Amino acid sequence: EQLRISAIVFDAVDEAVMVTNADNQIVRVNPSFTRITGYTAEEAIGANPRMLSGRTHPREFYQTLWSTLLDTGKWQGEIRNRRKNGELFVEWLSIYRVHDQVSGGFHHVAVFSDITKQRMEADRIQYLATFDVLTGLPNRAALLEQLRNALNDARRNQTRLAIMFVDLDLFKTINDALGHDIGDRLLQSVAIRMRDGMPHGGTVGRLGGDEFVVLLRGVIDQTHAVAVATHLRDAIAQPFDLEGNRVCISCSIGIAMCPEHGDDELQLLKDADTAMYRAKVGGRDAVEYYRLIG
Repeated sequence: EQLRISAIVFDAVDEAVMVTNADNQIVRVNPSFTRITGYTAEEAIGANPRMLSGRTHPREFYQTLWSTLLDTGKWQGEIRNRRKNGELFVEWLSIYRVHDQVSGGFHHVAVFSDITKQRMEADRIQYLATFDVLTGLPNRAALLEQLRNALNDARRNQTRLAIMFVDLDLFKTINDALGHDIGDRLLQSVAIRMRDGMPHGGTVGRLGGDEFVVLLRGVIDQTHAVAVATHLRDAIAQPFDLEGNRVCISCSIGIAMCPEHGDDELQLLKDADTAMYRAKVGGRDAVEYYRLIG
């Protein structure tokens, strides 16, 4: 009666169940295994579980898995495998080593569920939390985190970094005249041009609206920072072709540096914003380095 109930449960559960012998050959699978992987019992039995490998994990991942399984008799975690049709899927996998008290041998029992949709949703939420949806650039939260890490590295290595606050000039005029769709396309095109024009160690992010921030690591001095900002300003000034509209726009850029202007991320952003405002007041389409007044 216990065997009959066990067989019913084995076939009825939503989770896939795969049993392998000591030679790592599959000896039994349940219907959910076929539903999730696409392999029938006839195709799976006698095969090695490697047939499911998505080949997306490094060798060290599997070494750790087997080491844990040998040491503790179980392993549990998230893994990416591949269905029979070649499609990758994400599964939550639990593996148990089951010893046979009579023969002295053992089997491995793997139980897994398909969590691809849950993983995609979690990844989407994570993306929305750290990236700007329109441009794909890091958002304010991600920028502040990167800036904090960069400042820690700069203090540790005694190097400089620069923060550039970039604001598009008269963007609202273009947005109102050509429509929000063209305005969004312009922001996307500016983001691409800024990102592609970044030297090594540079990160571009969007704060919102037409405001962008550049984090530049390993800056030599003020002259170096101004040269990068000027190159960026000139790149943005080149015409954009947006759905048949030739759009030209300039930008104003303010620069603050660490350690010259401090090593606090919020203060550096404020100083760069102040310098950018002075560039606006001075006539726009300019690069301004932060300096104290009075």
